[in-house]
Amino acid sequence: MTSHVSTVTCLPRAISENSCRSILDDMRVSRSTSSFGRNGRADVKLPFLLLSRDRRCKVIIDTNSRTDQASWFQMWEAVQAMYGMCYRFGRGGRAINIGADKQLSLEMGPAF
Repeated sequence: MTSHVSTVTCLPRAISENSCRSILDDMRVSRSTSSFGRNGRADVKLPFLLLSRDRRCKVIIDTNSRTDQASWFQMWEAVQAMYGMCYRFGRGGRAINIGADKQLSLEMGPAF
């Protein structure tokens, strides 16, 4: 399995300082592939919510249409990209084209 760089877009929504870092720190990272989808057979049911420790930042994993295969390492890479490109400027982000068939997306932003 090779790593895929997702497409990241920064969003105008402001995010509180230091909240999102704990999502990266707490993510379970594995190179093993899992199925992500809305159907009952998926290993990870979507949409899937990751919350920061202070519950002020969230990442939502979702799909454009169907079940796709990806690793938690790929999810971590996408969150890291959003963190590096958007969060450091106080903005949320969206990463698309994740997974073997590029059907998965992540969005990082304020939790509530």
